[in-house]
Amino acid sequence: MQLRISDGEPASPDLTRAISDITDFAMVGAQDLGGVVRHAVQVVSTTLAVSHVGVLEYDASSRTFIPHAATGWEARDWSRFAQRMAREPRFRAWAQERGGRGSETGPQGLTLPARILHGFGLNSGVAQVIQGRQSRYGLLALSTVGLRDLERDTGFAHIVANILSLCVARSRTDELTRLCRENAVQAKLDWESTVDALAQIVCLVDGKGRIIRTNRAVEAWRLGEVEMVRGLAMHDLLHPVCTEWHCKLKDGLAQIWSLVAAEGVTEWEQYDQQLGGFIRLSLHRTSGEHDSASYAVLVVEDITEQKRAETALKRYNDELQSKVQERTHELTEANAMLRRQIAEHLQDKEALAESEKKYTCLVENTLTGIYIAYDNKIVFCNKRFQDMFGYSQQELEGMEVDRLFDPAQYRELRERMKSYTTMPYASVILGIRKDGRSIWVKKSFATMSCQGKTSLVGNAIDISRQKRIERQLRRSENELRLLSDQLMSAQESERKRIASELHDGIGQSLGAIKFRVESVMRGLGQGQTGDGGRAQLQEVIRKIQGSIEEVRRISMDLRPSMLDDLGIVATLEWFCREYQETWPGIELRKAVTVSEADLDDSLKVVIFRILQEALNNISKHARATRVKIALKAHQDGLRLRIRDNGRGFDTDKAHRLNAGLGLMSMRERAEVSGGVFDVRSTPGKGTLIEVLWAPSAEAAE
Repeated sequence: MQLRISDGEPASPDLTRAISDITDFAMVGAQDLGGVVRHAVQVVSTTLAVSHVGVLEYDASSRTFIPHAATGWEARDWSRFAQRMAREPRFRAWAQERGGRGSETGPQGLTLPARILHGFGLNSGVAQVIQGRQSRYGLLALSTVGLRDLERDTGFAHIVANILSLCVARSRTDELTRLCRENAVQAKLDWESTVDALAQIVCLVDGKGRIIRTNRAVEAWRLGEVEMVRGLAMHDLLHPVCTEWHCKLKDGLAQIWSLVAAEGVTEWEQYDQQLGGFIRLSLHRTSGEHDSASYAVLVVEDITEQKRAETALKRYNDELQSKVQERTHELTEANAMLRRQIAEHLQDKEALAESEKKYTCLVENTLTGIYIAYDNKIVFCNKRFQDMFGYSQQELEGMEVDRLFDPAQYRELRERMKSYTTMPYASVILGIRKDGRSIWVKKSFATMSCQGKTSLVGNAIDISRQKRIERQLRRSENELRLLSDQLMSAQESERKRIASELHDGIGQSLGAIKFRVESVMRGLGQGQTGDGGRAQLQEVIRKIQGSIEEVRRISMDLRPSMLDDLGIVATLEWFCREYQETWPGIELRKAVTVSEADLDDSLKVVIFRILQEALNNISKHARATRVKIALKAHQDGLRLRIRDNGRGFDTDKAHRLNAGLGLMSMRERAEVSGGVFDVRSTPGKGTLIEVLWAPSAEAAE
């Protein structure tokens, strides 16, 4: 399509290219309004071949024209020209009345008067309005000679002015759009911050009940993340794993959704099993009709505490009212009865009350559990009997006695005791508590007649602790007997070992010494020189020294003398060093942080023997490569720990089989010295031996 400047006359190619240039630049740089204006001024100046082109803004407050972009003059010359135009009434009226409605100027625009132009050396000029909502701009084209085609040039200036008007309007629109967008984003952030701070779940849902937006309360309720729940139905959000065919929550949501179309706002409450409390659903319609295009705000609130408070308050009120009525009724009857019988029965009542008090005190404070049963059902029991079996009085009243004891034992015992009217010799029977635990009960029966009915009176004493002590004593006796047998065997083995060492070591050395001395004596009797005898005596001395070392070694095995001379720390250092030399394949780490003054001599021997026995067991059975020893003083006493990374063993099985003389001897030594012995081991994960001696009373003081 060809551009036309005036009616019926197409625009010249140069004008068409100029307008296209300005339009393209305006579309690309619409955000930079000043750049578009400057570019348009340059294009107009070049296209029309005029000497001066400028854009003036009319300032209504000062009633002057301010030049913005101009060519041909210096800035001060354009300012003088603008001031001269401001004094012209025609121009001022043009700017004030028609500046905001530039389209009314028409293609002709406004021709500048000659008296103004001639004063600045100009011959012709034309002005066109640039539309704006608030500011008023004008495009001026001035020439020192006459315009070549006034109508064409004026029409071209009019088109350029309209393009600049569109740029001004677009710039203003873009600014307003940006401000509106920023305000909308800020309002959205403020709303989200406010709603996210609520404890209730607030959801915007569409007409199909699916979540469009929700606050962060869903994360506090642990129902999912805000971004992940979009598109879910409210039932799927609140019941993510619901398998019920008729779900109350789903029915409730359908009900309030059907009601909100007519009422606009509706609420519904229910106890939700999956959420573990009472919830209140509030639905607020935000659009006109209940269809697929409507929206609503659904608020889910946890009202469990409120319901509990309401229920408790109602229960308390009912109980209080009932108690008040009951008490009022009782007081009324009591007062009436007292008024009738006070004179006649006062002494009898006092005697009866005293008797009941004594009976109650006797029955309730006895250490024996007492109960009365009629037709094998309990009709009375004291507090001790309740505590013994773990039931309340209400639970025991009417309960069959068979449920509290081993049924077979109880039936046999009851048949045997029917003929007794006094308490016979007590029998031991197995009782069953409410929690399922079994207890041993020493029980006795007697029959009595009350109001023409034969009832059974029973006494029960919990002897479970006595039974446990008896079992422990029997186990201790068995362990002690086994330990004694093994100890005697160990003593015999030790005596045999010592005898063998004395015979093979010291005995042979003494025999060799005897032969050497006899040889020296024979030599001296035969006149042997002193040098030969001296050499033989030197050999005898070495044999004697070796025998002394052997005696010391045996003595150290029996009881290290340095334990008495240097103390437990030095003895442990020596023993660990000797052990490391004997078993180089086992890495031995020790940490001893005790003071000799803090340990009794008897305890030092116990510590040494336990450590000696433990390391011997490790080297013989554990197949360990690393052993850690720690002897430290703590606030709770003295602690000895020996840990290895060996193959371990099953402690329960070893205890049941009474296996391990070493463990039994270590335990016995620890417990005799006042310590607590503990061994923890798992097959394949090593063994830990720990002994704790609590601080003595003197040390604590």
